[in-house]
Amino acid sequence: MMIRRDYIHDSIIFNFFNAVDSERKNFNKGTNLFFEEKVLYSYSYHFALALRCKNGYVLNGDTYSISTSHHQSITRRHAQSKKHCIIPFSALQSAGIIPEQIIIIDVTEDSYETRTRKNPETREIDEYRIHHLGASLIKHKNKLFLSSIDSSSKNHQFFLVELRSKKILQVEETYRDLAGNLSDEQYQRYLSGQIKRQGEFFLEPCPKISTVQLKQQIKSKDNRLGKYGKILRCFDLSGGDGHPHHARDAILTKQGIFIRGTLRHTEHKIIRMKNIWHKVYRNTARNSWTANGSVD
Repeated sequence: MMIRRDYIHDSIIFNFFNAVDSERKNFNKGTNLFFEEKVLYSYSYHFALALRCKNGYVLNGDTYSISTSHHQSITRRHAQSKKHCIIPFSALQSAGIIPEQIIIIDVTEDSYETRTRKNPETREIDEYRIHHLGASLIKHKNKLFLSSIDSSSKNHQFFLVELRSKKILQVEETYRDLAGNLSDEQYQRYLSGQIKRQGEFFLEPCPKISTVQLKQQIKSKDNRLGKYGKILRCFDLSGGDGHPHHARDAILTKQGIFIRGTLRHTEHKIIRMKNIWHKVYRNTARNSWTANGSVD
C-alpha cells in the first residue's frame, strides 16, 4: 500500500518538535525532508527549515521553492504550540548571528494585507491576501536585535537591526525605543502620520521655517557644502553607506539637517515634501541588514 508523502513529512516535522532525544533517530527522515540533532532540513543541507535555539525554535523566513514552501507551511503549523520566531536565515548570517545561540524575547503574530487586482479574464476586481511576517525581538551574545517588516517600503521589505539599547523590552516598546531621537509628542505625531518616515529617517515638517533662516544657521566649515549658504542638491542622507536616500534639496545647520522637495530610495516609496522644509531625525539602530532574497 502506498503511504502519502505528505503524511510522512507531517510526521517527521511533528517528531522534530515533539520527540524526546531517545526517540529522535527512530523516524527522522523522509524522501525530501529530514532532521539531524537540532536542525530540520528541506531536501538537503542547503536549506534549513528550523532549528532549536536556547529557549525555543528559530524558523527560516527565506523562501526557496514551491515544494520547500510547502515544507515551511507544515513546519509553522507544528511550531505554533512551541516558543518560536521566524527570521530569514540569510539575514542572520549577514549579521553574524548563530541561530542556535539565539534567546527569543518577544514575538508578534503574522499579519495579512488585503489587496485587489483586475482579473484579466473576467475583468472583475478580485481580492487577495499578502502575508507579512510578525516581528521578533531576540538576544544574541548580549546584543539585542529586532527583525520586522518595514510597512513604509514599496513591497514591505524585511529588516534586521541591532539595537543600541540593552533594555529588555517588548516588541512595541522597542519600536518606540528605535525612534529615541523623537520626543513623546513627536512620536505620537509620527503614529498619526504627521511626521513621515522613510527607512531609518523620520521627517518633521517645519512650515514656518524659511530658507533664509536656515542659511543663517548653516555649518560653513562642512566640506560637503562647497560655497557658504548653498543649498545641496541630490543630497544622500545615509552618508554613503551603500543605501542612498537622496533628498532633492538639503541644508546642514547647527540644529541638524533640513530637506525639501522629494526623498527617494530604490526600496521605499517617494516622499514628497514640496517646498516645505523638513527636519531629519535618524533612528537609534546600531546596524541593519536585510535578507538575500524573498521573505515569507
